[in-house]
Amino acid sequence: MRNLIQFILRFKDFFLFLTLQVFAFYFLFSSNVYHNAVFATSSNEVVAGLYNIRNNFNEYLKLKQNNKAIAEENARLMTRQRSSYRRVDHEYVLVDDTLMMLQYRYVPAKVINSSANKQKNFLTLNRGTVDGLAPNQAVVTESGVVGIVRNTSKHFATVIPIINVAFELSVETKKTHHFGLVRWSGKSPRVAKIDDMAKHAEIEVGDTIVTRGSSAIFPPGVPVGVISRIGDVPGSNFHDIDIELITSYKSLNYVYVIRNILQKEQLELEAEER
Repeated sequence: MRNLIQFILRFKDFFLFLTLQVFAFYFLFSSNVYHNAVFATSSNEVVAGLYNIRNNFNEYLKLKQNNKAIAEENARLMTRQRSSYRRVDHEYVLVDDTLMMLQYRYVPAKVINSSANKQKNFLTLNRGTVDGLAPNQAVVTESGVVGIVRNTSKHFATVIPIINVAFELSVETKKTHHFGLVRWSGKSPRVAKIDDMAKHAEIEVGDTIVTRGSSAIFPPGVPVGVISRIGDVPGSNFHDIDIELITSYKSLNYVYVIRNILQKEQLELEAEER
């Protein structure tokens, strides 16, 4: 208490000046219409700015929750799109018609670990067998192909992306439906190669490459990349093709795992022909 009194006495001139200033501003703004209006406008702007900062901070804290909700909603919408269904007769019907049978179900997942600078890159997802995930399921984003589920545990799954030298997938040109295999050369994480596409195939730089849908893993027509270079190998019957990949593996956040409900039936039938 003694220290407080000494502090006030030491700075009594300052406190007196501050008090007089407060009174001066009070009389100025209360008796003058113009100054009162200016003060009210300025104070409202300050308060509005503080509210805006608070709201932005609250929205930032909710980003994780909002992203998860958006991913789940996107998965529901993807499951309902026409490409997720198959016809059970030869008639064209609406997706919501009872003649359409669901074939592909989408499960949202978050990438919690990944690599993009190795020869055998991988992803780890925060979903596992309890969520219906299993090996040999497709992994995509809203833009296109990511990779294929390799292993699963109860709550996690690992994925082989296109940028893994062990990855290969049957693909085709969206425009002419000429097919080949997409493989990664182990160089740039944005570029892959298309092998085994015959030279008679009519292709051009800029053509879109999509999944063929023959592996019982991916639905047909999912974008993979865009042809960026077409080379000629003397004596070969195939094009030398580079594609720029749709997926940017250095910025992956949320993905979707595709469960092909009819995968087992197709694979068992094809096994009988081997």
